Amino acid sequence: MLNIDICTEEITISMRDGTEVVHWVEDEWIEDPTIVPAIANAIHLAHTDQKKLIALNKEHIDAQREINKRYG
Repeated sequence: MLNIDICTEEITISMRDGTEVVHWVEDEWIEDPTIVPAIANAIHLAHTDQKKLIALNKEHIDAQREINKRYG
């Protein structure tokens, strides 16, 4: 159901249709290391409880879908 892309400079969890659930870039976790536990938790939920991760990020997902509708 979810794709998890962990790269050197970014982490993205997205739905199969490409809709972003969560996304971070390296600069964010370097500038604010306190977000690292949230990133780890999101990766954990993507593996163990995808419905909860989606529910927690529903507003972001809805915003991404709206952006995709407007700008393709």
